Amino acid sequence: MTHQLPTRRGLAELDERLSEPERCCAQRLRDLRDRTGLSSEELAHRLRVDKTRLSKYLNGRDVPRRELAARIHQVVADQEGGEVSHEEVVQTRKLMYDVVRTRNPLQAREFELAGAREEIEHQRLRTNQQLGALREELVAERRKRQAAEDALAALSVHARDEVRALTEQRDAAKRRVVEIEEEVRKAEALLRLQERDARAMADLSNATDAELLLWDQAEEVGVDELYQVLVDWRDYDQDEQADQLMERLATSSDITLLFGLYEMFLNKGRKLDGQRLLASTARSHDPVAVFYFTRNLEPSKGEEQPLTDFAGARVHEPLRLVHLLNPSPAMQWVRDVVPVLVLHAPKESLLRFHRACGENGAADLGARLRENVLKSIPDGWNSGDRRETELYQLAQTEAEGRERERRYRRSWLARLLER
Repeated sequence: MTHQLPTRRGLAELDERLSEPERCCAQRLRDLRDRTGLSSEELAHRLRVDKTRLSKYLNGRDVPRRELAARIHQVVADQEGGEVSHEEVVQTRKLMYDVVRTRNPLQAREFELAGAREEIEHQRLRTNQQLGALREELVAERRKRQAAEDALAALSVHARDEVRALTEQRDAAKRRVVEIEEEVRKAEALLRLQERDARAMADLSNATDAELLLWDQAEEVGVDELYQVLVDWRDYDQDEQADQLMERLATSSDITLLFGLYEMFLNKGRKLDGQRLLASTARSHDPVAVFYFTRNLEPSKGEEQPLTDFAGARVHEPLRLVHLLNPSPAMQWVRDVVPVLVLHAPKESLLRFHRACGENGAADLGARLRENVLKSIPDGWNSGDRRETELYQLAQTEAEGRERERRYRRSWLARLLER
């Protein structure tokens, strides 16, 4: 007969179908909740998690991320007026890992990488301490050697025994200096390797964090949360982690979510992050989806018009000065997407975007793409692809037409001024 645990403070009994690791982990979290003396709603607020998600943790239906173990123990320590016990945190994480290693390999990877990072960091600190001690000993031995040499040089009466003793002391100090210098070089090499290992483990952990963020409550992660995560990473110099998440979002997310994030970046004054996201979208997102979304963003007549050719000021409708100086995110996207595609998208994506322009009557987008390609890659890709040849021939023809038009305008103006 399966033993049922008693109900605690309104919590439902644990499901009998839970495995032993799941039951132990859930019970551990329940015990910690009881120690805080807080309700589930209050604890969820302190832990910065959704109340529904906390309920899943307490009922064994889900396992929290590794870092939540430290947070809940901090709440317990704050409520009990004590210090966080490292041993208790380790025990809680072990119970969590026992569940995820069989149920969720992705989440288990987070625990394994974090443990490896901690071990490497401990090794690095020990090596650093040993290196410091060796350097101090090296300084002391060099002083001993110098003192012996100074004493030998200062002897006015060269007593044989005294000279011999000082010579032996000096030679011993010299030998020890050489030994310590060798140990210092080894320790420095080891420290460099450990620091390299630490950076590599950090990269792996960052990539895992990005995947977990999208996997964990994937349907519930909104633009606001993604924006805050990316901003926090940028502000705390975790650029690689932010870049990896942007690439992951560009690969797997809907284009409307990407634009919502882009719009938030621009509205919050983080234009560089907006450009980074646009570049990731160009590299990794479906170019046909980018085309349809961009075409739908272009305003109709009578609305705010995007600038189709900023260099030549070729516009079909008059532009308000305020729109030029402070364009909306939609207008900024339409203005920037083509140059960013040319700079960052794979060649195949550019060709697919160009074909979509031709098949859907988006002449303006197609012309801008060809103009930017011709400026950025004037000699072409030279692969012999028929689509490339057609793109470049059309781009060159249009460029020649623009040049003839400019020459005509100059000559017309010159004739007018001569009159």
